[in-house]
Amino acid sequence: MEFEAFQPRTRVLFTADNFGRSIRDNQAVIRAFQEGVLGAASLAGRAWARDNAVALARENPGLAVGLQLVLWNGMSALKPSEIHGLVDQRFEFPKGLLGTHLRYLLNARLRAPLQSEISAQIRLFRSTGLPMAFVAGRGGFQSHPVVASLLARYQVEWQIPIVRTHYDPLLTNLRIFPFRSLPHLFCGWLMKRFDRHSRPILTAAGMVMTDHSLGCLTDRPLNLRYLLRMLEELPPGTYEICMNPNEDSHAAELEALTSPELRRFLSQPGWERITHADLLPAPPPGGATHPSGGAVRID
Repeated sequence: MEFEAFQPRTRVLFTADNFGRSIRDNQAVIRAFQEGVLGAASLAGRAWARDNAVALARENPGLAVGLQLVLWNGMSALKPSEIHGLVDQRFEFPKGLLGTHLRYLLNARLRAPLQSEISAQIRLFRSTGLPMAFVAGRGGFQSHPVVASLLARYQVEWQIPIVRTHYDPLLTNLRIFPFRSLPHLFCGWLMKRFDRHSRPILTAAGMVMTDHSLGCLTDRPLNLRYLLRMLEELPPGTYEICMNPNEDSHAAELEALTSPELRRFLSQPGWERITHADLLPAPPPGGATHPSGGAVRID
């Protein structure tokens, strides 16, 4: 009897994090979905072009849309008086990334306001009528130990199917692109520690995560060269590649996502391009579908 050789698989999904930022950004996201390998987009509740993004998502039901949780460098859903200490009088969260991480970690009085704000952002997303395919977070705050504990504690109420990891493989980045990665060295170490703490809590509560994400350790556009070099070095596993495609400052990302060269690379044996729906366990025969709903596989 002959057996087919086992081929380790590397599974990748591509997500845009600028959906709703502007109408031009929305158009670029839809183009990357229709003409390229993009399968998902995250949407912030207070995004400027949110209504346009929601309308486009309804016209393109194969695009999985998730909540971009904003707890840093953005606008709150609730009034400052309802979440005392989280935002200023202009509804704005602090802009210092590491300082905000430390505030949430050390100030126990902020945990109740955080719970209220997260709940409000989830309700705001659900009001669109779109299935919430996943939860991401600006600045990686979905992996923050305090935030992750809240997501797990209120999972029965919030019904979050998938949470993005913010763990970008640090050593691989440093080996291939040291000058891009060095400024983010401490942040990468911190996110790795957060992931080790938060992953068991989130998965025990029933949420699914990829092994790693890519794109968190650089503030430059992820051009085609960067993507192909990184993909070539990745060990087997599941990865979410986080991008911000547009036709302006991140035009290189739109070009990469719609590149025939990237599509050919991903068609090689051992590679599989997936969406968030593919991460979820199959429901039992006759069982209910997962609350993430409508995301479909793109081939």
